[in-house]
Amino acid sequence: MPTTDRKLRVFLCHASQDKPIVRELYQRLLAEGWIDPWLDEEKLFPGQDWDMEIEKAVEAADAVIVCLSTNSVTKEGYVQRELKYALGIALEKPEGALFIVPLRLDECLVPRRLRTWHYADYFPLVNKDKVYNRILDSLRLRSGNENLTKLSENNSKSVSASDKAKMEAVLDDQLTPREKELLKLTRQKPKLSVGEMATYLGVANSTVRSMYAKIIEKSRKLKE
Repeated sequence: MPTTDRKLRVFLCHASQDKPIVRELYQRLLAEGWIDPWLDEEKLFPGQDWDMEIEKAVEAADAVIVCLSTNSVTKEGYVQRELKYALGIALEKPEGALFIVPLRLDECLVPRRLRTWHYADYFPLVNKDKVYNRILDSLRLRSGNENLTKLSENNSKSVSASDKAKMEAVLDDQLTPREKELLKLTRQKPKLSVGEMATYLGVANSTVRSMYAKIIEKSRKLKE
């Protein structure tokens, strides 16, 4: 579980043929400021043991974005080794914990062992920004530091402060009493982890994640 005093570690599992688009994704995640993405060409140094460093990076990751393409799903070698190791780590996570994030880069068949998790399509070009924001939502859920004010700023920078206030007021009217309590706690203490918020509210971690997902979905519908 990530702590509140460091960035979220995200490992990018991919085939070398997909490096250009994965490099672009890496730069976008890095620019967020609260994410520490791991890409081999950026993190590995000459003379380091490739296998050992990748295993250490996957083990230390808070989430793994598995970039799927016609290249990666059929290729033998490092990408399959990375995926196998990531799946092994996923088995050690608590039930319902978000760790594996499958991301299709083209019209490829999702491997059977990844069909447990909902995947996103990073194509066609017109959908990329929307899908990227969905990935950020998933990573916020993983970090346990979701903040709807920041979410609003990231997704609707053109919205005025008064309009944002009106949207939040409407959102409050649509929330259940328990969701309002969680939203208030999030605004007052945005750096609390999911576990800490669950303790405050006297509920399970999975309940907090579920409520966050519902709040974010209601917030998104207001912007559509």
